[in-house]
Amino acid sequence: MLCINRVKYFNNIRFFGNSSLTRMIKEDFKDKKILDFQHIPKAKGLPLLGTTLDIMKAGSAPKFHEYIHKRHEELGSIFRENIGPLECLFVSDPDAIREVFLNEGKYPRHPLPDAWKLYERKHRNKRGLLFMDGEEWLYHRKQMNKLLLNRDFTPFHAPIKNSVQRLMDKWATNEASKPIENLENDLYRWSLETIINLMVGSSYNEISVQIDKSLERLSKVLHRVFESSSKLFLVPPQLCEFFGTSTWRDFEESVTETLSISGEIITKCLNEKSRQDGILREMENLEIPREYIERILVDLIIAAGDTTSFSTLWCLHILSGDTNVQENLREEIRGNDTVEADLIPPLRAFIRETLRLYPVAPFVGRIIGGDKTILGNYHISQEVMAIISLFTSGRDPKNFHDPEKFNLHRWCRSEESPVHRPQASLPFALGSRSCIGQKIAVKQMCELLRQVLQRYQLQDLSGPAKPILHMITVPDRKIQVALKKLQ
Repeated sequence: MLCINRVKYFNNIRFFGNSSLTRMIKEDFKDKKILDFQHIPKAKGLPLLGTTLDIMKAGSAPKFHEYIHKRHEELGSIFRENIGPLECLFVSDPDAIREVFLNEGKYPRHPLPDAWKLYERKHRNKRGLLFMDGEEWLYHRKQMNKLLLNRDFTPFHAPIKNSVQRLMDKWATNEASKPIENLENDLYRWSLETIINLMVGSSYNEISVQIDKSLERLSKVLHRVFESSSKLFLVPPQLCEFFGTSTWRDFEESVTETLSISGEIITKCLNEKSRQDGILREMENLEIPREYIERILVDLIIAAGDTTSFSTLWCLHILSGDTNVQENLREEIRGNDTVEADLIPPLRAFIRETLRLYPVAPFVGRIIGGDKTILGNYHISQEVMAIISLFTSGRDPKNFHDPEKFNLHRWCRSEESPVHRPQASLPFALGSRSCIGQKIAVKQMCELLRQVLQRYQLQDLSGPAKPILHMITVPDRKIQVALKKLQ
């Protein structure tokens, strides 16, 4: 039996938002011995290449998280390493992670894959919030905060439930003894449908007929963007583009097709005359120019499609492999039909624990540095790319007791544990550039988990899966889940 209704859950089960960061108090450094930047441990590498050959030997991009995890074990919670010619500062200590976000500045800058930046320059393609910086980013981020973070979410409840219901109706046709035929693709489509439903509000039924084929195409091509991006991780994309390699062509074609389909969908939604509510209407009411509406929402569709679908896939994989957790969660949601799913703490705890072990973004980067920048015991006097190792911090025994074990009770206030540092797991990052869709994602995932648990017993048919990187954390095998209707 889970601890809900008898004890309180940690307040930080809210997944940490911007308000959490502002409440954090800067640590007093006066009693610390502050060392120069050059004293930070550094991995040995070659001129220009850095440690590229070591990374390739360790399994290249798909196993980069494991490679960095071992580096942290060797060099500590803060170390330097040259990835090619770029010097990076890897951080896994929770206090130092907090300091990275405290020092990100008014206009936080984050790294983007070189291949993405090259594509944008080559095609002169203006993108959304992910690609914006400075005043342009700050202005539009504040506008979107009003619509996606700091708002009354009541209008979102029905679209989110309806999207899950459509997925449940589809899964109801699946044979009980067989795995869901296209689980990954189904989750892509569900995630995309939800975002578009939220965009157009009550007119979704009219618009869905127009965009159905486009949605199906997009759900099948979107994953190629991230998969092909990861293949360009250690290879200069400029050289690949110059020589026209198959790796670059695959990346370029997948991005072009994804942007084209997403643009078509947004255009049809904007041109729908029956629209009276939804995020699109709210953006128009804020007098955001159509060009920026298209740019921002195309990026939102792309980001949400991949991240939410794979986070949910990990949840279903873990859930299907543990009948006790299924029964306990089912007991806790029973009788809570009138309560929004994201207000049921055990569901949030389950998601939180899943994302601790399998953070969809295992690395979060910020460019920091300056005379007043202190990280741990080090003075970061020069500008550097700080990369937060969430995969490592979430699995560090200094932060979590028995970290390799899935235990959602660790998020329960009554659970006595010698080690529990919840701030070491930040699946949506922190600060003003944290994930803008985090509240929607949690609401989506909680509602899907509730509905699937109300209807089915889940069975894992794929066996244990390990995380690999395709820019985001994905399973190393096809996840197969069978659904058996509850009596």
